[in-house]
Amino acid sequence: MKRIINLLALAAAVAVFAVPAVAQSQECNDENKGAWYKTFFDNYKGDAAAQKVAYDAAKKYIDTCPDEATDAQRKYMKKFMDLVDANKKKGETGKACEDAIKAKNFVEEMRTCKE
Repeated sequence: MKRIINLLALAAAVAVFAVPAVAQSQECNDENKGAWYKTFFDNYKGDAAAQKVAYDAAKKYIDTCPDEATDAQRKYMKKFMDLVDANKKKGETGKACEDAIKAKNFVEEMRTCKE
């Protein structure tokens, strides 16, 4: 029983010290903004896997940092994210249309294939 209590106390101590370290890495400061933008910029013209990395970096930047009128990097990354989201939606609609055709579900086919 004493060993379990000691292990729980150790786990609690580790958790207390780990939370500020994680929170600090998600801060919107110039260092993090630069790192996220560099990750985005290095990967946004690559293949699908690289673009996924760029999308994740842009999402982290946009979610963490507030919108400022002078932040041109944010606008650029937001435009990229909007294009990726629109492309993903178009792909999902096309897949839904193909599935409706294969299933011979004419109501669903008319709804999805019209788009």
